[in-house]
Amino acid sequence: MKKNEEVEKIGLTHRQNQVLNFLIMYRKVHEVFPTLQEVALGELDGKQCLAKVKSVSGIHRILRELVNRGWINIRFGSERGIKIL
Repeated sequence: MKKNEEVEKIGLTHRQNQVLNFLIMYRKVHEVFPTLQEVALGELDGKQCLAKVKSVSGIHRILRELVNRGWINIRFGSERGIKIL
């Protein structure tokens, strides 16, 4: 992501900001939101945008925290059920 395209959200940790920005940029490029596995890979157009993680449980925890803080909504049971608020 380019620095001027990143969104700084007050009250989020650095990692939460990174994941939120990744969701926004992924949506712009692919016109759909990423799956948990795609967020865990952290790649966008062949470039590493997020630190790669081995398990999606950490990503799931970050997404749940973004829901709790009111930045996103997740339709559970849907593979691409993320919505930016």
